[in-house]
Amino acid sequence: MSRIFRRDPQPSPPATNAPVRRGAAASPVPGAAGARRTRVNCFTPGTEIATPRGPTAIEALRPGDMVVTR
Repeated sequence: MSRIFRRDPQPSPPATNAPVRRGAAASPVPGAAGARRTRVNCFTPGTEIATPRGPTAIEALRPGDMVVTR
């Protein structure tokens, strides 16, 4: 089982391509001096992610690999 923790109350727009990237995206939080909003998805080893090649273990994905989002 994996959980996705999301602090951003606004849903992300639909994506047709979502490359895997290292790190987390961060953006300023309006009205909160110095606060940052991050989007980090964490998956346990063995979690299978849909890719154009079929299900792939999360630990086999590399930055730049394409994943299926919908």
